[in-house]
Amino acid sequence: MNSPTLVPDAFLTYAPQLDSPAGAFYLVTPSNSDLLPSRPRALRVGIAGDVTLTGMDGVDVLFKNCYAGEILDVRPVQIKAAGTTAQNIVALL
Repeated sequence: MNSPTLVPDAFLTYAPQLDSPAGAFYLVTPSNSDLLPSRPRALRVGIAGDVTLTGMDGVDVLFKNCYAGEILDVRPVQIKAAGTTAQNIVALL
């Protein structure tokens, strides 16, 4: 297998913009105590359900009935385990 750093990237010299595709991502583990390791530019829901997010202001908001494949254009600091029934949530950076 080739190293990811050896894959040619035609866009390497372009500065990322707010509407650029994600350059990195990680699988989220909802937690009532831990903050996200890095604040994402968006979230992708893998398996449908509800998602409880905490914003920069510390306020929790429940996103009801998210569908599988939905992109949530939000930048939370935490995804709570309490109230989150959606699964396979991926943070897009």
